[in-house]
Amino acid sequence: MTISGSSRRVAAAAFALIACVLALLAGGCSPRRVLVPVQGRVLLDGEPLAFGSVSFQSESGQPATARIEPDGSFTLVVFGEGAGAVPGPNRVLVTCYEGQRQSAADRDREPVLGKLLIPDRYTAYETSGLVIDVQPGMDLPVVLQLTR
Repeated sequence: MTISGSSRRVAAAAFALIACVLALLAGGCSPRRVLVPVQGRVLLDGEPLAFGSVSFQSESGQPATARIEPDGSFTLVVFGEGAGAVPGPNRVLVTCYEGQRQSAADRDREPVLGKLLIPDRYTAYETSGLVIDVQPGMDLPVVLQLTR
């Protein structure tokens, strides 16, 4: 049995398609988005916010998020992509609910948000008024100043 020229082209095209799909699944064909490392601090009325979370949202893609540490510090991560945030203007939101303060005893319980401990305007990108222009070489740490 002989294979015609058109059958060879179809087989070659099918092989190339399968190879590209496998490479995409392995991350080989898709360019990884460049992230800029971002560390910062959240202050409420000049004092470190001891817990909660921060999210930076660029014009496209997933948000970069971080848990706020007891000294008010945070380090952003984009889930599945790595540490940092997408370059460009990023709208910012901050949350701090009673239930976000975790003790060892709380880790086995069902999470409950409880009372909001910061002004409500900071919990939405549209109302927080916080925008950070993320750029390589930017001054760090970013300081987010919240007021009551």
